[in-house]
Amino acid sequence: MHMKKRFIDWTLNRPRQSIGLAVVMSLILVSGIWFLHIEDDIMKMLPEDIPSRIVWSEIEEQFGSTEPLLVSIGREGHSIFSAEGLAAVWDLTRTLEELPTVDDVRSLATMNRIDSDEGFLEVGDLMPYRDLKLEEIADIQDYLDRNSDIGGMLVSEDEFFAMLAVVPTINASDKELVQAVNEALGDNKEDENGHIGGLPFVRGILIKSVLWEIITLMCIAVPVLALILLINLRSPRGLRMVLPVIGLSVGTMLGFFCWMYKLTGSDLFNFSLVNGSMGVILLTIATADSVHIMTRFFREMRQRKDVKASVAATMDVLMLPVFLTSVTTMAGFISLVSSPLRTMIGYGITVSFGIAWAWYLSVTFLPSLMSISKWDLESRALQSVGTFERIIHRIGQYVLHKPRTVLVSAGLVVVIACIGIYMVRVEVNIINFFKPTTPIRQSMEFIDNHFYGTLNFAFKVEGDLKEPEVLKGMQRIQRQLEHEPTVGNTVSLANIIAKLHRAVMDDSAQYEIIPDSREKVANLLTLYSMSGDPDDFSSMVDYDYQTGLINATVKMSATEELIAMVDRIHNFVDTHKSPALNISLSGFPVFVRDFIQELIVSSLRSIGLSLILVMILAGIFFKSLRWGLVAVIPLSSAIALNFGLMGWLGIELSHVTALFTAIIIGVGVDFAVHYIAQYRNFLKSGVRRDEVSQITIDDVGYPILLNVAAVSVGFTALLFSEFVPLNYMGGLVIISMISCAIGTLTLMAAVIHLMRTRLSA
Repeated sequence: MHMKKRFIDWTLNRPRQSIGLAVVMSLILVSGIWFLHIEDDIMKMLPEDIPSRIVWSEIEEQFGSTEPLLVSIGREGHSIFSAEGLAAVWDLTRTLEELPTVDDVRSLATMNRIDSDEGFLEVGDLMPYRDLKLEEIADIQDYLDRNSDIGGMLVSEDEFFAMLAVVPTINASDKELVQAVNEALGDNKEDENGHIGGLPFVRGILIKSVLWEIITLMCIAVPVLALILLINLRSPRGLRMVLPVIGLSVGTMLGFFCWMYKLTGSDLFNFSLVNGSMGVILLTIATADSVHIMTRFFREMRQRKDVKASVAATMDVLMLPVFLTSVTTMAGFISLVSSPLRTMIGYGITVSFGIAWAWYLSVTFLPSLMSISKWDLESRALQSVGTFERIIHRIGQYVLHKPRTVLVSAGLVVVIACIGIYMVRVEVNIINFFKPTTPIRQSMEFIDNHFYGTLNFAFKVEGDLKEPEVLKGMQRIQRQLEHEPTVGNTVSLANIIAKLHRAVMDDSAQYEIIPDSREKVANLLTLYSMSGDPDDFSSMVDYDYQTGLINATVKMSATEELIAMVDRIHNFVDTHKSPALNISLSGFPVFVRDFIQELIVSSLRSIGLSLILVMILAGIFFKSLRWGLVAVIPLSSAIALNFGLMGWLGIELSHVTALFTAIIIGVGVDFAVHYIAQYRNFLKSGVRRDEVSQITIDDVGYPILLNVAAVSVGFTALLFSEFVPLNYMGGLVIISMISCAIGTLTLMAAVIHLMRTRLSA
């Protein structure tokens, strides 16, 4: 208590020093934003020790990137098999090959053709030069018709468009690659005849697009939030004090995040898609603290008519509750350090710091500002209660008049909502994060519809890859893959060997099979090396022919479909094991499956640890385990209500929307602790137990209702985002705020009122 008094005295007696110190320290931390490091690779979010990531790293180390950037050019209604069309493919290929971020370009202009010449292999360029004659174009078209699996990769089924697969260099920046390719497309892109797809494309523009979307929508949400606060606080001066606390809190948190990356270089502080929600979460928490303090100050001013005395009384009452809410909320976020997803560890540390800084500003900067401001004692805010205050009084009367009815009704709503938990769908395929009307989604769907697909499924194969049985085993897996409706095409060394065999057998299609002896396989490779470059196979097999790669092109689909496909293929591989052939799965569909498992484990672990920590800390602070159990009522009911409503409303769980539980933890703890702290304060001051619940609801309910209204209305802006998870995030923020308020002012208030004789002060 002595420390609290000294703290309050310092902010009141030296307000300018308090304000100056807070502003200078905040700006120093905010300056760290210059060191923001964006990470758009979903792989970096996965634990390093899971099998799919280990296999992927091994594949990239041996074979380079297996995720090409896909570029389509052509014109609807005009055959690509024309002198003009093929010349355009040639020119774009040569332009792309010159880019420093490009390792290789696979297109009609770089592809080899394998022909038979009296029993010998003749390997040459499919397009030997840029300007072709009509008979040369017809010959190319005929070759691709006879080799439809190859033709389907490079030419659309309607033959209007050609595909160029741009293989990036290892560690190339997706952002720089996409930017360079866009510039290379030039007029084709402007005429809507050029399309880009593939995961490098999505990653290259995703973070930037979402960041700008968040910034734009927040520029709408914050003014709306401010307007709602202004209408209900009825004090422009009060609003001008609350907004800097919110702004400095969010800015300082982001600056701290960037400083941590600058000082440690740790990938825990890479800014990924998930981190975009940190500002949203802290904004809700900082708003709650500021609104509680400001509304309490107005109440004290109506009675005392003295600014410093009112500020001192406000902080005397709220210093401890604000501290308790900050500590318990920080504990909830710190629990994220147990997450298997590395990005969540840095997320938890950063938001915890942001909460601590919001607390510091709320108990120093804000009261100091309040104490030096010239308040109009005749203003409506300081003379009369507002509309929300009258509404909350009536809510309290109803809840406390029929506590059992309220308890049963609220409990029934939660139970019904819980049924929806079984209907929650998980969606972590970043392609489906965009609405169908967005250019990104349309471009990806264009390539999906005209070619074999935009996603990659990779299999690492280990064995003697000149042995026919091993090659036939690879073919079995490829045939199984090609039976999957979402798989467009598969490629491996086995395809090449079969085509070489066909070529030496007078190009007879019936001989497009694996030869029956190792010697014949070796002879085919030797024949190829006589007129072709053995390095042509370096993206499929290593130098010793002991490790190979099967690549499958997969069309975009829902997460559930991708997981089901991966599970079927995994089961097929397991049931067709061979001592001579070892198969390891990787690629985007496998990452999706593994990521979901990690996401669910991380979410459940975070929720469980948060509830336990909040219960323990509340029990310690309030010196009673019963109070600790009561404190988690709003949290647990709100979490159940939100997950249930997600199922009922069809809101998908992703690595973005999963973080809404963090909002519940932050807001739910704030509401519950403030309510309990004030309830106990009133008991200690001598208020009768039969009256204390109504007085507490009147006192705490107003800032809770005001906070809910301001944040909920402000965040309706997110509902208009082109980014689907932001739509869901906006809806979930609103649902979270409302459910936490309901959990506090109905469920918890009713429980406390019914147990009033058994709960200590």
